[in-house]
Amino acid sequence: MDKLRKDLLFGFRSLVAKPTYSLISLLTLVIGISVTTIMFSLVNSILLKPLPLPQSHQLVEMSFETREQKTASVNYSVYETIREADTPFQQVTFGAYDQGVIRSGERYVPLTLLISSYDYFSMYQVPALLGRWYNKEDLGKNVVVLSYDTWVQYFGQRQDIIGRGIEMNNLQYTVIGVMPAGFEKNDLFAFNLWSPIESLDRPGFMYGRLKDGISIEQALRQSSSINQIYNQGRNVARGEWKTSYLSLKERSIRTIKPTLILLSLAVSAVFLIALLNVLNLSFAHYGNRTHEFSVRISMGATRKSLMLQLLTESFILSLAGGLLGLLLAAWGLELVKVLGADQVPRLQEVGLDSATVIITLSLILIAALVTALIPAFMLVNPKKLSSALQDAGQKSTGSVKSQRIRKLLVSAEVSVAVVLLIGAGLLLRSYTKLLDVKPGFNTQDVVTGHIWLPDSIESATDKSLHWNTILEQVQSNPDVISVAGTSTLPMSRTGIDFDVTYSYDGAPVSFDESQTRGAIRAISEDYFDVLEIPLLEGRQFELQDSRDSSPVVVINQALADTLWHEGSPIGRQLILPDWLGGTHTIVGVVGNVKHRGLRDQFKAEFYLPMSQRIYPGMSVVAKVKPGKESSVLNFIRQRATELNVAAPLINARELTALTQASVDEEKVILQLVSVFSVLAMVLASIGVYGISDNLVSQRTNEIGIRMALGAQPRIILHWVLLKSLKPVFYGVIAGVLLAVVLVQVLTAVLFEVSSLDPVTYVMVPCVLAFVGVVATWLPASRATRIHPQEALHYE
Repeated sequence: MDKLRKDLLFGFRSLVAKPTYSLISLLTLVIGISVTTIMFSLVNSILLKPLPLPQSHQLVEMSFETREQKTASVNYSVYETIREADTPFQQVTFGAYDQGVIRSGERYVPLTLLISSYDYFSMYQVPALLGRWYNKEDLGKNVVVLSYDTWVQYFGQRQDIIGRGIEMNNLQYTVIGVMPAGFEKNDLFAFNLWSPIESLDRPGFMYGRLKDGISIEQALRQSSSINQIYNQGRNVARGEWKTSYLSLKERSIRTIKPTLILLSLAVSAVFLIALLNVLNLSFAHYGNRTHEFSVRISMGATRKSLMLQLLTESFILSLAGGLLGLLLAAWGLELVKVLGADQVPRLQEVGLDSATVIITLSLILIAALVTALIPAFMLVNPKKLSSALQDAGQKSTGSVKSQRIRKLLVSAEVSVAVVLLIGAGLLLRSYTKLLDVKPGFNTQDVVTGHIWLPDSIESATDKSLHWNTILEQVQSNPDVISVAGTSTLPMSRTGIDFDVTYSYDGAPVSFDESQTRGAIRAISEDYFDVLEIPLLEGRQFELQDSRDSSPVVVINQALADTLWHEGSPIGRQLILPDWLGGTHTIVGVVGNVKHRGLRDQFKAEFYLPMSQRIYPGMSVVAKVKPGKESSVLNFIRQRATELNVAAPLINARELTALTQASVDEEKVILQLVSVFSVLAMVLASIGVYGISDNLVSQRTNEIGIRMALGAQPRIILHWVLLKSLKPVFYGVIAGVLLAVVLVQVLTAVLFEVSSLDPVTYVMVPCVLAFVGVVATWLPASRATRIHPQEALHYE
């Protein structure tokens, strides 16, 4: 123990004696270990850990698919039949999204409501914090379960909330339970309220818990009864639809998984560069101590004792870097939780758990072993060190082999940085092209919000009256230029958006599920004018297109080009399913619109007049005077609440912001990869600077002699630059070749940019070459100022 204590004290003093080496190495390790720890915590908590639910591997989302399409929509009557059938599930539940407008004091607050089958909570087996779940005895009763946040924010965390009445959707409900904190933070349960139902006239979704010992693959083979029930429910004669199961864990992470894998690769590259950088610095540091090692060898020290001492020093440095990195990671995770609260699923589960600490300790151990043993094994050689005593007054450069290894390490750092920068460059080019995409409609000076009518407004006449009234009142605002309504707002996930089969005059009328499908939208008369969607042919909807007139439809250019390559489609017949009104006369053709994101291809779409197709949900779209967006949105909120407190305006936003939000995922990936790329470039430049500085330091005498013999400063400058930049150029070439192979993983996320984009592959090497020149310029400039007298000092 006493020897270990002395080794630790000596190692600490050695590090303090070389503050530049120690500080740069420490900061490099802190950066590498902290970002790696943060990323592992995210990957471990989000991708690797099971859901925090009992036997969560048994929980699956149930959907249905054909060769052309997939849906999770299920009618309640179909669900009831499946629940009673012989299936591979021990329990199946049903749920549907809804809106619950509660009264909190004098305010009416719209919240997300899940209406579900009575056994919804029992399947997940998460006990209520207060009260209980609802059950079969609660069917037909107005009972509600609150989320923890709803209980705290709107009901003051009252302990006597159970059994009390609250006003929701203009009706009285009894609170029977409060769920624990964090339950609603999971994407699967992101609701404020839950209430039971015993019937529903619109589709919902189904989740199930598999029987013990049955895997998803086995369940698929045992689901013939479910397939038969679902096909019968859709009136499909043949077995077109088949079940598809996805574990709830995979469902919760399916959108974020590719992003986390991509970022994990980027972070691994940063840690690798950090490790190579410290390894490079260690070679230089140990090389400068060759004379010290020689003296200690001559005094009886063994190679083993020297290597143990160097390992102790490296462990002290790595431990300090690891602990500081762990602290920085803890702060960074809290920042990630704040920034990604609404975008990243399961984020509330992320933390520095035991697995994360073990990984950090592993990184510390790896860093200590690699940065100490490799250079020590190369440099601490008793036979070579004994000859160093003959050069007692000189600095030693270490072996030629160790110098080559240092240059190879710099090349490796640069090559990894090149790969990261090329990846970031491709993502930047892709993101720029996405922003340049024309969505097919105007987004400037347009505001929007969604209104969902309560179940109390049942008839089509009452719904139509409500929509017409709200649109008329909004149009009365002097700051509103024009206003319209739509069932499906572009770039928004709110609304009624689905595809249906169609036929046309001259084609066989058969609504087989494999038939071509198009997206349906219901709109008011001025919709195309508000969004400036061009009318290419025919006319828009007019007041004469009422519920009592002949069904009419406006199609987009993509559908017109698909069905009628020549001639005009105006006056032709588009045949929709009977529940949509059957045969419709085409009265207009409009430009294509990207409804579901800037990445989407234009697809077949048809528009029906809102007067002929009424839905319980509608988005208000208003073109306003510049600078009046906020005031108009407040005006619409006020009018909507005054008209019906149970039908408030929600998701109120400017259409520009909504369109921008459709590329938020690409933006986040670009920003994070760019940060890691910049870190990689900074670390690589430190390595380049280090080898250049060491070259000048080790060859001070040689440079001084050259100057004494008449070498011009310009020649010395070029010589040092050439020597220092060789590893950079080799690294750039290797990095470009590696990138050609490795950046193929980005193909799925790139938009209209090749993974071999020539602009990126030219720009990145130029940037790295420039950074390399800058990093070597300062040491090279110092070399030109060496006086011949300094050379005599070293001699």
